[in-house]
Order: sequence, then structure tokens, then C-alpha cells
Amino acid sequence: YRVNSRGAFNVPQGRYARPAICDERNLLAASEALQGAEIVCAGYAESRRFIDGRTFAYFDPPYRPLSATASFTRYAEGGFGDREQAELAAFIDEMSERGAFVLASNSDPKGAIGGAVASGGEIDDGGAGEEGGAGDDFFDRLYSRHAISRISAGRAINSDGAARGKVSELLICGAPRPAARQPGARQSSARPSSARQPSPR
Repeated sequence: YRVNSRGAFNVPQGRYARPAICDERNLLAASEALQGAEIVCAGYAESRRFIDGRTFAYFDPPYRPLSATASFTRYAEGGFGDREQAELAAFIDEMSERGAFVLASNSDPKGAIGGAVASGGEIDDGGAGEEGGAGDDFFDRLYSRHAISRISAGRAINSDGAARGKVSELLICGAPRPAARQPGARQSSARPSSARQPSPR
């Protein structure tokens, strides 16, 4: 689910010879799995009311751009710049303190090649944050309390076919504080569109 800067739905229907969206078996299985679940359409901060020490929460924000043309932060009403990335990191810190098992993903500025360094890795006041390069430790500093893993992820979307392939991304594991852990973890997936809540996704 994606919106534009005006908050309007912004995902093309695509061109598929055999679209799988009407997969009856899969839809029925998903329906069965979601029985009893509450689905909330809101900014990620709304999850504060139900995240606790039994929760696994995954946060998948608009990735921080690695170049001037990588503007996926624009696919959110109000944008999602460095200030919003920092606010999300503070929220993840808070949820970890509650004892939740937290996982977040994002782009890897250090893994960017030829990225445009706009502000030397300093936290921007809400701009797109076009950074990138071996010296860009933005997320390393932001999530210094948590375990950061760099993984290789496939990317099939690029106007230049030769540029499609593997890119480095971050997995940030916010381990819960031992004193707050509770048995029987439950799952929550939050896809923040903006730290200025509520903002539908």
C-alpha cells in the first residue's frame, strides 16, 4: 500500500498475463489465519497501545534514499526524512524497553556506491536525506543500542536493466530488555508512513 504526497493511493494496477490477486485458496487461508485479529490502518505510533513484552513487531519504513534519484521517501504523505527516521528509532527504543521483540529494515548507506552525500551523515530536519558512502554511519549511530546486520537483497525494479541486482540492506534487531521479557510472543507488523501520526498506510 503506497500513497503520494497528497495522501492518495498511489499503486498502479500493473500488467499481468495471469494475475494471482484472485487466488481463492490463498485468500481463504489468509482469512482463516486472520480470524480474531484486529487490523489497524494508522500511523505506526498507534501500535504503542498494544505492543508489550509478548509482541514481535516488524517496522518497514520508507527507506532512506541513497542518491538524489532514489526518492521512495516521497511515497508517504508529508515525506519521511531523517527527522522521521530518528523518531522511529526512538519509538523502537521505547518498545524494546517494554520487552517487545523488534525488527526493522532500511537501506544501507555504507553499502551505497556513488551516493550523493548531502549533509555528511548529520540528521536532517525532514529532508529526503540523500546520503550514501562508506563514511555514512547514520543508521549505525541511530541504532547503536541494537544489533545491525547487513544483508544482500535482490532488486528487480530499475529503469536501467543492467543496474538491477543485489543491494545491501539493513536488518535492525531491537532485542528486548531481559527484565521485561514475557513468554508467548505475539506478532505485529507496522509499516510507518510518517512519524506524524495518524497517517494511513
